Amino acid sequence: MKKILFTALIAIIILTAKAQETVNCAPPTSDKILIIQSKISAILGNGGEILYNKSPQALPSYYLLTDNNFLGATIYNSSLWLGGIDESSGDLKLAAMTYRQAGNDFWSGPIGNSSQTTDSLQCSNYDRHWYMEQATIDKFKNVEELSASEDSLLREWPGKGNPNLNFSHLNQVMAPFVDVDGDEIYNPENGDYPKIKGNKAVWWIVNDIGNEHTESGGAAFGFEIQKMFYGFEDDPELNYTSFFDVNITNKSNNNYQDFIFGHRVDMDLGNYLDDFVGCDTLSAMGYTYNGDAFDESPEGFGENAPLQACQFINVPNEYYDNQNDLYGFTYYKNDFNNTGNPVTAEHFLNYLNGKWKNGDLMTSGGNATDQSLKSTRYLYPGNPSDSEAWSECSNLNEPSDRTFIISSGKYKFAVGETKTWTLAMHTIPNVGGTCPNIQPLIDKAQYAKTFFENFVLVDINDHFLIESTFVYPNPTNNKLYFNSNNSIKSIEVFGVDGKRILQKNINSDYLNVDGLSKGLYYANLFSNDGKAYKAKFIKN
Repeated sequence: MKKILFTALIAIIILTAKAQETVNCAPPTSDKILIIQSKISAILGNGGEILYNKSPQALPSYYLLTDNNFLGATIYNSSLWLGGIDESSGDLKLAAMTYRQAGNDFWSGPIGNSSQTTDSLQCSNYDRHWYMEQATIDKFKNVEELSASEDSLLREWPGKGNPNLNFSHLNQVMAPFVDVDGDEIYNPENGDYPKIKGNKAVWWIVNDIGNEHTESGGAAFGFEIQKMFYGFEDDPELNYTSFFDVNITNKSNNNYQDFIFGHRVDMDLGNYLDDFVGCDTLSAMGYTYNGDAFDESPEGFGENAPLQACQFINVPNEYYDNQNDLYGFTYYKNDFNNTGNPVTAEHFLNYLNGKWKNGDLMTSGGNATDQSLKSTRYLYPGNPSDSEAWSECSNLNEPSDRTFIISSGKYKFAVGETKTWTLAMHTIPNVGGTCPNIQPLIDKAQYAKTFFENFVLVDINDHFLIESTFVYPNPTNNKLYFNSNNSIKSIEVFGVDGKRILQKNINSDYLNVDGLSKGLYYANLFSNDGKAYKAKFIKN
């Protein structure tokens, strides 16, 4: 069980001027467990959290599994930190969460397009998560019989204007869906179906104007935030990897500048008192590893501690004052010193900006506090296995409880604009030892980014169908058959690195893949009637 410091210092939070009127919403209570590949159990929070276990026993929210049995936990919780400046007034705006000890900065539900506000009933109505599986979508599209639970999930998906929900659902853009009949309203009775990423996904929606910001003391932006957490089941290279999207829409009347998006992660590898952290700037990734050879305590991994990372997979590309997808990597300790827990809105913003909480620059070398050294926003970027590189290992730091922030920025954020960030959680199990080589973690991050950019990021229109059962047998040893009512005239096959391996015209109902090496492949198939299909297959 983790001990979270709670002192009278938290009560010193200074409330700044409000970005706009807030209402009296209650803190969100919904959570959802998502099992991915039978290797990850993620407990998803509502409000500003991504990962959050609301158990009063102060338990972790991200567990490693083997055959659905628990191996141990790697993340206590994680949450959004958002900071920026009002262009017209110069006022600081900030929304951030830690452990809900001091209060709350985010609430469930959307912000009305015309009203630019919410209310307590609306917050309550959307205090939930929506779950969906691609297998259920495929069954629906193939007109196969659905179970009662599958039918309910499809009918209750909160797409725009869904008439099947049992509460007053705003008629505005919400959960993504494929609009088969083109009426811009989600209704499965008209053939519409959810549009998710991965094989399993959870979607939810929050805002930062439901009440006063009592966690950070910052002023509200007027942001509506849609989140989707998901995983891929059929790519072994993505075992122990999960993804999530954060879509933020500025529904205020204010333009913002110097906006920074942050993801704060309290990683606890088993025993939370003996961790080190570091970053890899090229991978836009922060990570945690065990600071000693044995991970003690009943919750510990013993001699087999893992590596755990969080990576920016995709960020808005119009950032400034920066040459990297990763604006900064900072961390703080679980105390109230200058390198410890933030208390005021300015403290949160300083950490987002790659500074210590009192505004001192972080510096390159040692413990990053010597103001005579060169400043940096990236703490401990060296591989721990390299004794000459700057890491917590080479600096001979004392392991302890660490929380880090990876940030993306800076941005201008205009009225009505939507920006999207995609992040991934990566685990390398059973690493153990001291000062581990993180190259396997870097390789995993690079693979995930290539996979996402080539096979997930590209928006699929209604005529470019994703069919997991379109080709068979899958896996295959030699012949790959096409299960289509329309004859296929040509095919393109790509490796997981996005490179096209072959392009071929087809005069039969199969492709001979005997010459391909073992592994996962992606295919674009084009039919004689002008449609295109996307499929995945494994070559044994």
